[in-house]
Amino acid sequence: MSLFPAFLKLRNKPCLVVGAGEIAWSKITSLLDAQADVLVIATQARNEVHQLAAQRRIRLTLRPYEPSDVTGHFLVIAATDDRDINAVVYRDA
Repeated sequence: MSLFPAFLKLRNKPCLVVGAGEIAWSKITSLLDAQADVLVIATQARNEVHQLAAQRRIRLTLRPYEPSDVTGHFLVIAATDDRDINAVVYRDA
């Protein structure tokens, strides 16, 4: 797959990350560095993600992904360890 690098202004933009484990962690921190408004949806989350939510730096919703979750988001990132879920998120976005 060829990749196209892009630079996006994400300050205060609503961004969704589906997943909250190892794969998602670097995406979440990069979005925070860009000052994005981050919502994370996952069935379970690593401790660091829970800590960010407790600090109100992100919003965390612990439940399975739903297709309507992508609505209203400027950027959607599929970052689970399940290829099938990632493919669904990709198609929905």
